[in-house]
Amino acid sequence: MRKVSILAAIPIIAYVSFGVYGIYLSNTTIRQHFLIVNTWNDFPGENATDVEAMPAQALQAYFVLKSKGCQDNQIDLMLYHCNEDSVDMDGNGTNDLPRASIDAENDVVNKGNLEAAIKRLGNIAGQYDEVTIYIIAHGQIVGGGSSAFSFENSNLVTSEEFNRWLNGINCKRLMIFLDFCYSGNFAKSLERPGRLIVSASEDVQEAWFYWDWARSLNDTNTAIFGNSGSAFFHPFWKKLDEGESIEQAFEYGKQECYRWGFIDGKSKNVTQAQNPQMYFKEMDPLEKFIFFFPGGPSTWLVATVLLAFIETAIIVAALTSIRTRG
Repeated sequence: MRKVSILAAIPIIAYVSFGVYGIYLSNTTIRQHFLIVNTWNDFPGENATDVEAMPAQALQAYFVLKSKGCQDNQIDLMLYHCNEDSVDMDGNGTNDLPRASIDAENDVVNKGNLEAAIKRLGNIAGQYDEVTIYIIAHGQIVGGGSSAFSFENSNLVTSEEFNRWLNGINCKRLMIFLDFCYSGNFAKSLERPGRLIVSASEDVQEAWFYWDWARSLNDTNTAIFGNSGSAFFHPFWKKLDEGESIEQAFEYGKQECYRWGFIDGKSKNVTQAQNPQMYFKEMDPLEKFIFFFPGGPSTWLVATVLLAFIETAIIVAALTSIRTRG
């Protein structure tokens, strides 16, 4: 009987060890992939051609990633900047557009190509990788309390559509940064284990952008907000650039977003009501064991069936042997 117990224990130990090894790999083997998408240049109803807040915000995120050592083959930058040949992100008088490696721009930045870009991420991201998607857009309520973000060509992406696209990405952690009005409504429907979501606003709240401000700010505020960008996400990315964690960057961005209302009086009611949100669902131990099993959940399923077959065979063989001796 002791021999049977040892034989039965060996496949179980191998199975558990394989799964634990997968969890170990998830903490040591990480590739990072980034998608930055700016869907608008101006604001609905604006006739000016120098409203560079949204492309500038995308460029800030891009340059932060570059400063952290990310290569251009890790970053997919989709930048809508029509009628804007010069974008001065930090107010130093230099056009920042030529410094960026832009993968898609202007009319190529549309709903179909965004879906294709997310599908590409799903194809290249492995189970131990991290994926970050940053959306800079205009948002709107589309009924039933749900929201959508738009492209300058009037295409809409609802949270339901976006979530279907995201379901094709199976990675260690999926981080989604939503920089548009009513993004709190959008974020809630995306919650899943392993996803970290940061939204610029709470439910049914607007989010604030600004542009061409460097000449009006003192040195301290210029260092925080630059020239053009998002009242929450510009300081958020600044803190990430300084090496702080997502959680620390979130708290800092939230604090500075609130303070922006005292810098720009007309935005005070908006920034104090924005109340950015962060959502994160950790995988429980069983979910981690299954998801990080080397080869993924499909391999785990095969291994589980194989284990059950082996254990059954051992038990049947042992019972047969007992009856034969008896």
